Amino acid sequence: MPIAAIDTLKVSHKLQSAGMPRKQAEAVAEAMAETVEDRAGKDAVKEAVETLGRAVDKRFTALESKVDHQGAAIQRLEQGQTELRTEMNERLSGIESLLSKILDGQAVLHQNDMELKRRLDERKP
Repeated sequence: MPIAAIDTLKVSHKLQSAGMPRKQAEAVAEAMAETVEDRAGKDAVKEAVETLGRAVDKRFTALESKVDHQGAAIQRLEQGQTELRTEMNERLSGIESLLSKILDGQAVLHQNDMELKRRLDERKP
């Protein structure tokens, strides 16, 4: 924002033409110029602070978006891990059940073998 400027010479001449003494007119014109410059400087600082605030807000919003995106990705990974664990547990249960059946089958075969051997022993003279 450009700093406003007052033509102090022009203001001073107008005040003098309205009947104000020269020294007083020059002092009033200088005071007006300083006031306008101070106000313009304050406005410039205010505008700079507001611009910086908007830039910070924009950056913060972008960071929040990244954090939300990463949070969603982590949540998807955790869900995938949970599903994988569930599937692995189901398959392990199936394997345990199959091994149990195999062992039961071996026990039955062993009993049958023992029974067959006993019968064969009984037939021997």
